[in-house]
Amino acid sequence: MALAKKNSRSITHLGIAYRFTVFGNSGWNDLTIQHASGSGQKLVIQFPAIEKTAETTKHVITPAKVAEAIDAGLDFGWTPQQSAPPMRLRCKNGTYEKVP
Repeated sequence: MALAKKNSRSITHLGIAYRFTVFGNSGWNDLTIQHASGSGQKLVIQFPAIEKTAETTKHVITPAKVAEAIDAGLDFGWTPQQSAPPMRLRCKNGTYEKVP
C-alpha cells in the first residue's frame, strides 16, 4: 500500500524519487520511506525521541536525515523497487542496526 500524499513528503535522492512520513510511537519516531511509485518495499527506521528539560520534543527528521536513512537502508539490502515485506532498522547515536 502506498503512503498517503496528504501526510507524507517527497524527496529525490541520487536521482530517485521517494515519499516519506514520520510518526511518534512510544518514545520513538518512526520514519517510513517508500519509492514514489507507491509500490515496492518500505523502509521503516526508528529514531529515539529527544527529551528537553521537563518536556519531550520530537527528534527532528530533516531531508538530510532522510537521505542518510535511504543510504543506510540500501547498505542493509533494502530494495525500494521490488515487492518485499518492510525492512526495519533502528538508529541510535548515528548508528543503524537491523531490527528482526
